[in-house]
Amino acid sequence: MNKRILTISAIVASASLLVFTTSCDKLKDKLFQAFSTQGGSVDFTVPIITDTNTKQDMGTATYSLNIDSIIKAKTGGAFGLNTVDEINIEECKLKINNADADNNFQNFEEGWVNLSTNTSPTPLTIATGPIADAYAEEFLLPVAAGADVKPYLQGNMLTYVYQAKMRKATTKPLEVTLSVKLRVK
Repeated sequence: MNKRILTISAIVASASLLVFTTSCDKLKDKLFQAFSTQGGSVDFTVPIITDTNTKQDMGTATYSLNIDSIIKAKTGGAFGLNTVDEINIEECKLKINNADADNNFQNFEEGWVNLSTNTSPTPLTIATGPIADAYAEEFLLPVAAGADVKPYLQGNMLTYVYQAKMRKATTKPLEVTLSVKLRVK
């Protein structure tokens, strides 16, 4: 008889735990509202580039970001990094601050932005794509669809590396700003 009561108690406890856990996830999904936030705005200088044959590093910059604090601030402390489902790159914008007719995004054929952090040193490509053969001072590099960067944001020192293949050589160093926007879900 005692074994039977213990077995029934164990089943009831397991079922209650399952319902409670499922209810917490549903409650979180109802209460948490996805939002966008800055994932960094960094400046770097692209040196004069004459090689138009190979993909090469154009610039590297590090940005300090505590996404856990941002999530807590946006949710009144109710949620943090460990409770959100995923974080995606929403936008990756490059701007040449000293562009001219001979030195602008028309010089670039294709671009890549990679992300690594102090806790995830293996680079993840967060944006990549061809660049139009037309004068432009700003360019939205297509983001990598579905790339969840949440594991990378366990770290607080983000390193962005911009790589490109050139269409034509540049004649001066280019001052570039890279801005990344995140979508927290």
